[in-house]
Amino acid sequence: TRNNKVALKQEIVNCTNYIKLQKMRFSSKDIHLELDNSPESLDILVPKMILQPLVENAFKHGNLLKIPDACIQIRSYLEEQILHIFVEDNGIGISFDTLEQVQEQLKKTKLELSNQGSHTVIQYFNLDASLKNERQNVHISNHIGLCNVYMRLLLMYNNQCRLSIYPNEDCGTTIHIEVILNVTNKGDEDSL
Repeated sequence: TRNNKVALKQEIVNCTNYIKLQKMRFSSKDIHLELDNSPESLDILVPKMILQPLVENAFKHGNLLKIPDACIQIRSYLEEQILHIFVEDNGIGISFDTLEQVQEQLKKTKLELSNQGSHTVIQYFNLDASLKNERQNVHISNHIGLCNVYMRLLLMYNNQCRLSIYPNEDCGTTIHIEVILNVTNKGDEDSL
């Protein structure tokens, strides 16, 4: 529905406000936000709350509050009908083991959604006693925000998207969202 979608520029405003709140909360910490978004990408409709969980992950897993000169960069552009969105941080980065776990979880999310539909994927994220052990609970809960973002992207764009995560060369982590656009994805009210 239209209420579940917002222009990308609104998502970026929400992230800007979230970072402002973090700066107020931790006044001794200066966190830089760099924005580099092409004008044509800003009116593309995206699911609500797809960027803020990624920024929250940068704070939580990248330990941005503990490093000097903490920086988050949000970039977006269109290239040959593909929307590219990047959320990058200069935090502590992601370990190879964690990267493998996250990539496996993202593959499972897409596979479950493709094979069984959204109801099964939603059940998959219900964290309860049916999981074999507490460690498995922790593993899934650590990646649920990322997988939730990916699931909503897959649902909105009919599996015509990809979410990648990788370590940056020096430090930090990058999350890259790619969406193949068609007429129903643009901000045109008539196409909704």
